[in-house]
Amino acid sequence: MIYNEADDTGCAPLLPRALADAIGDAIVPLADQLRTERVRGRLLDRVRADAPKNEMAPAVASAFITHHGSTEKGDGWVEMLPKAHAKLLYTDGQAESYMIRLEPGAWAPAHEHPADEECLVLEGTLWQGDVYLKAGDFHVARPGMKHGDLRTDTGALVFIRYGKPLAQYLQM
Repeated sequence: MIYNEADDTGCAPLLPRALADAIGDAIVPLADQLRTERVRGRLLDRVRADAPKNEMAPAVASAFITHHGSTEKGDGWVEMLPKAHAKLLYTDGQAESYMIRLEPGAWAPAHEHPADEECLVLEGTLWQGDVYLKAGDFHVARPGMKHGDLRTDTGALVFIRYGKPLAQYLQM
């Protein structure tokens, strides 16, 4: 049925009221969608424009490395110290990322850091010198810094990123 009631201008609409309302409701979401698409397009254009300057862009765009079950015992874990096992997750030839599982009572002597060492505690608790860390805590030891003994009574699972190969850290 055509909506024939005159509006405040005295003109009769040409569409049924339900259809006119539906069109009115659709206009706002379409405008929001178009605005979102324009913003997305501008961002992508900017990323593409910067890509030739960024040597990592092709590698990031075309490659992913995924380790499923990275925290589970099994292949790839090696004993680095008594009661401390490590699994290499990734290296770019310089920096290295590891999952490290410390059994209760694990201990490592105080040592200096040749590069940044980033530590994220996933499970358990540990001490790095006089710094107490629990699950969810993040700790960075900067180059040249020396912390006291590393120890855990509960055991711990930690993600560690070394700024240089692990072998340089183990020469304590």
